[in-house]
Amino acid sequence: MKSNIAILSNEGEFCMSLTSFFSSKLYNLFFPEKQSDLSDLKIKYAIIDLNDKSIKPFDIVKGDFILIGVMNKLNKKIEMQAINAGYNITFTKKMLLKNCATIFKQLDNG
Repeated sequence: MKSNIAILSNEGEFCMSLTSFFSSKLYNLFFPEKQSDLSDLKIKYAIIDLNDKSIKPFDIVKGDFILIGVMNKLNKKIEMQAINAGYNITFTKKMLLKNCATIFKQLDNG
């Protein structure tokens, strides 16, 4: 059975890279228009762009899913805001894309 992943980011290249990776895997991708749409989806993971102020990444209401924050560059202040807002894990976008297979394999088995 496929797991559902929601991706909230307005960065086209990042979204296309994730789509390319997940297209051949056991995941369905959703690209909600706003963070409040997350509560309407049955998802296992939510990948949120922490640098995109327009989606209000630190106002996300944590649901029954793993909340993954991504940022352009490692930033301790943003990382701490994410942890305080209930994110389960944070990565740089580059790190997530480079290690996607390993990360999601471990999350699926954890």
